[in-house]
Amino acid sequence: MKKFKSQRAKDHLFCLSIYAWPLLLWFTLSFLANYVYSFLLPFQEIDIYGNARFIFSFTNFKKYFSLMFTDGDLLFKSLKNSLIMYALNLVFTTLFNHLFAYLIFKKCFGYKMLVIVCFIPAAVSSMVFGLCFQKFVSTALPKMLMELKIVDYYLDMFYDSKWIFFILNFYMLWTGFTNAIIILPNAMSAISPELLEAGQIDGIKNMFQEMWYIVMPCIWGTSSAYIVTGVSTLFTSSGVSVLFYQFNAPEQAYNLGYYYTVLTVNASDETFYPVLAAGGVVMTLICAPLTFLTKRLCEKCKWSDN
Repeated sequence: MKKFKSQRAKDHLFCLSIYAWPLLLWFTLSFLANYVYSFLLPFQEIDIYGNARFIFSFTNFKKYFSLMFTDGDLLFKSLKNSLIMYALNLVFTTLFNHLFAYLIFKKCFGYKMLVIVCFIPAAVSSMVFGLCFQKFVSTALPKMLMELKIVDYYLDMFYDSKWIFFILNFYMLWTGFTNAIIILPNAMSAISPELLEAGQIDGIKNMFQEMWYIVMPCIWGTSSAYIVTGVSTLFTSSGVSVLFYQFNAPEQAYNLGYYYTVLTVNASDETFYPVLAAGGVVMTLICAPLTFLTKRLCEKCKWSDN
């Protein structure tokens, strides 16, 4: 009996060692190598030969703040574009996602066409869809505009400084509507039909009132999750600039995530890494409390009480 228990204990220990090995690798390679080093890197100085030394000062933070608040600097433009992109995405995507989802949920006139239009970005590979979109905007659309005499020159919106920011945001908003036909209608379908009927008895007279007073409170948990996660990626998302421009985008296509990506990939040396790391710490200190504050505000919303 003791021999059996000993063998069983050895088997359990062997299984635990197998499970613990990936966790040990994650802790060593991911946590220690990335997170800890990321907080130490802002307090280092790297020369052109790659030699690093610790500096007990906030020099790198000062350099980052200097670039951030210098009007005309690429970092300043990237930060401004990130804030504008997030505001547009928050307002328009959130609004139309819920509106489209409700129309699909109620099976209103034309809802099948709406499903097709919104589902195309999700049904096709993102790279294939992006390349098709770029081909249409850069090749077919300029010819159509010239044939219709809307413009008298070859207008490639991806490289025209007046249109770059618009076309990128249009693409981001369109691809963001996919949630309207995948997540939100499923959340709405869980609403009890008896609850909708009770609302009509209590004075709900039209679809707008039904959506505002019944549907939104019932799915607010799902909706608030999207809002909170959107805030958490405010300074890290590179948008679609990498898809369309790789690492050679014009200034109008930059946001903060793309700015970091380009400088990290195209860096000729490591001398600027400590400044970027200092910026990462600053953005974390801004974004983390903002995310928790947004979560708290969503919980305080009157819909969460219903």
